[in-house]
Amino acid sequence: MGWNNDFDIGAILIIGLLVLYYLVRQIIPIKRNKIFLNMMINVQVFALFDILGSASINWNIPLIFKFTFNILYYACLGLDTFLFGYFCYALTDKYREHDSSLLQKIYFVPLIIYELCVFTTPFTGLIFDIDNEGFTYGPGRIIVFINIVLYLTIGEGIIGKWGRRFRRMYRYAIAGYSICLIIGNIMQMFFMPYITMVAISETVGILTLYLSFETPENFIDKKVLLYNDEGYNEILFEYIRSGKRFKLVEMGIHNFSAMENVYGIDIRERALFEVGKYFRNKYPKHLIFYDDGRFYMFFNPDEDMKTIYKEACERFNETFHTPALGVKVSPYFAYLPEGYYFNDEKSLRTTMDNALYKAKDGEDMSVVIINDEIIADGKRDKKITTALERALDNNELKIFYQPIYDTKEKRITCAEALVRIDDPELGLIFPDDFIWRAERNGSILELGQQVFEKTCEFIKNYDIGKYGIHYIEVNLSPIQCMRAQLADEFEQIVKKAGISPSMINLEVTETASSSNMLKNNMLKLYTFGINFSLDDYGTGYSNLVNILKLPISIVKIDKSITWDYFQKGNTLLANVVKMFLERKMDIVVEGVETEEMARKLSEMGVHYEQGYYFSKPVPEDIFVKYLEDHMEEGSYNI
Repeated sequence: MGWNNDFDIGAILIIGLLVLYYLVRQIIPIKRNKIFLNMMINVQVFALFDILGSASINWNIPLIFKFTFNILYYACLGLDTFLFGYFCYALTDKYREHDSSLLQKIYFVPLIIYELCVFTTPFTGLIFDIDNEGFTYGPGRIIVFINIVLYLTIGEGIIGKWGRRFRRMYRYAIAGYSICLIIGNIMQMFFMPYITMVAISETVGILTLYLSFETPENFIDKKVLLYNDEGYNEILFEYIRSGKRFKLVEMGIHNFSAMENVYGIDIRERALFEVGKYFRNKYPKHLIFYDDGRFYMFFNPDEDMKTIYKEACERFNETFHTPALGVKVSPYFAYLPEGYYFNDEKSLRTTMDNALYKAKDGEDMSVVIINDEIIADGKRDKKITTALERALDNNELKIFYQPIYDTKEKRITCAEALVRIDDPELGLIFPDDFIWRAERNGSILELGQQVFEKTCEFIKNYDIGKYGIHYIEVNLSPIQCMRAQLADEFEQIVKKAGISPSMINLEVTETASSSNMLKNNMLKLYTFGINFSLDDYGTGYSNLVNILKLPISIVKIDKSITWDYFQKGNTLLANVVKMFLERKMDIVVEGVETEEMARKLSEMGVHYEQGYYFSKPVPEDIFVKYLEDHMEEGSYNI
């Protein structure tokens, strides 16, 4: 009697290559990756002992060695599917909810019973027996198969109950793993007992998992070759859960979006690759992540951050070379010192984002250090986010309207719709506090649609045309502009409300104006009858040539330019007004706060004026009353 170990040898070679590649790629040290690595190593180990155990039967060595080799094979075989079940658990959100529960303790019980059966086999002959006549299977051999099926069933059950958000491919891969193991064990146990097939079936299952979602590349940003945002979330969770001490730096880049317009996307991405290369070479043993213009770097508690910051300043004062040209990258930083505790990764990320948001307003190389005040802001952020979600779920957004004065007709002829949240705990929440949060968590699409629907309903319900209003301006987020279905959805909303499309004027920003998707949406809506304004001109970096190609008839000049003109004598406002007047475009100037400002702007040739001099944004009923009081020409003495 002899065994055929060819499949075992193949399994050892294949899994060996996978383990080597897994380690060379420096996998993120999270639970699921550690378990998966142990699964691969365990396959190698039990395949090795399978070879030694079967071959040793014919060797002239003491029985204790023969028993040892075979016991270790069966011990590792039992551990294999146990690891699989735990791997499935580590993939789910349920793992995030529990640290040490009774269920986890119970999970070990079948393995312990199985291993006791294996290690007592020399005395009981339950699993197998070895004597001078050779190797024989014991009456309890079926226990091996029961243990395998039990833990495979548990793993599949975990995925079925708590893995509903998994992609279909992931679920198929996990099911494929189980099928491979069952087939391999059935074939060896019942049909070909002397051909060692278990290891190769396990290897096929491992390959299925590996290629589907466990390859290290799934956690790598392919543009910068650093770990990606998914990996960042996972490592934050692991660190917070384990209580690991660390320092964290988050780095943003000034005018990240504008760099695409200035340099082109290829040069920008190459410059970011060079930034990532600098960090990889400078801190080869550190965890560094990248996502959409932001870098996240973990440092040890004992590292000198002042020296690290000084070195970063020296490097970023120089350009990053690309094949085409040198690019100046202007960073800003948020720094989390050691010693702050967070309940979850979402709270930590929110706090870091708030700090980075503050740093963005500073100069090049500015740093905001996390402190108690910023953490308090993070807690408020959570409340604002909750208030936003509640308002969206209950359709409770409040739309305020700010009138816009027409210098030709000398009365109010249009207005801007501005969204607010009226929260029972926080009171009135303004857009600066929640729009960027909505953009960050993806709810901006729902928010934008609700604002548009409510504005259309307002136009219809109050028949505001009878008050001399020509149109209402509605802001579009850059993220909304990227939505391919935007034009079709807005057309349906206008038709449902039964209003004229000309009563709507959509405001787009400079940063979104270079998007081909926006251009497509604008052309569809413009053909439908909706007009467009360019909002906040002077705060972005768009190419004027590209702007003039869009169906835009009105340009809104940001209030910061207005105030610079009246407070500091900056001539930019006069030059911008002259430039657009020469191009036969209407101009709205924001930030008008005094009668003197209104008069001078009118003399300058500005068509529309908007600001607190005329009115703050007010609820719709107050706005309608305002219109009733200012319908006549000459309501303002300008």
